Amino acid sequence: MTAEMSGESTEMNANLQELQSEIVERGLGLHVRLADSDEDRARVKSLDDVAFGQHHGISLEELGEIHDHGAVVMFEDEQGNVVGETQILFEQIPALGRYKLAKNEAYAYGTAVDPEKQGQGIGRLANESQKVLARAKGKDTLVATVRVENYPSLRLRMKNGFRIAGYDPEFYGPLEEGGARAVIKSTTESVELADKDLGIEFHQVSVFDGQHFDQETYLVPVQFGDLVDVDANEKVRALLTAGYEGVWIIREESKESEQQSRGYLVFRRRQETITE
Repeated sequence: MTAEMSGESTEMNANLQELQSEIVERGLGLHVRLADSDEDRARVKSLDDVAFGQHHGISLEELGEIHDHGAVVMFEDEQGNVVGETQILFEQIPALGRYKLAKNEAYAYGTAVDPEKQGQGIGRLANESQKVLARAKGKDTLVATVRVENYPSLRLRMKNGFRIAGYDPEFYGPLEEGGARAVIKSTTESVELADKDLGIEFHQVSVFDGQHFDQETYLVPVQFGDLVDVDANEKVRALLTAGYEGVWIIREESKESEQQSRGYLVFRRRQETITE
């Protein structure tokens, strides 16, 4: 690590102290810091492998490149176990493919939480760590890509101010092979939303039929989980092309798991555009 990179790491770790203060105040028993060493990043990869399973995870080479052009953040519990991690880019790298990062944007590359620690707020802290570091770098927009069928990730991000602003049908490969990704964007300001904040009576909203665009708001049915929902992907793409944006996500009450369940993405005609 060069002296310049070491200085940047020290500065970013200092930036993360505002988040560490929140963690201490809430009594969460976690420590947040950068994964600066090869050993740290190997531990981060191990957690990422568990969290993402068959879907596109992270390689050690990618983690090293992200470290060089952004940051890898890790959350450890009181025993020193890595229970959460997240990655952020401040500069373009080849792995971003066709997505071109604007000067005002930072890219939320990935986030993983120990499956046994789900529901403890670690995902929100990981998202907030990305925003803290992006603001410190002078960025005003945070960008990420996510599968349309990934309910936990979309729910977490949308509660923190993200909207579906774009779509790439072949970000990691063909749609039918799970390669498509929705492009989601948020400001780098801290936001925490709930259903009521949208001002939408969801039970009065029409289900999008894939052809008509005469309503201000539509629901897109989605089968959440590991399988590709081709119909949902095509409808998401159609609405985005017609000037709508994805603003919320709803899961139907059922005995199915959060990962394997049905629900809706909520799209509204775009009123204001997050910087493209």
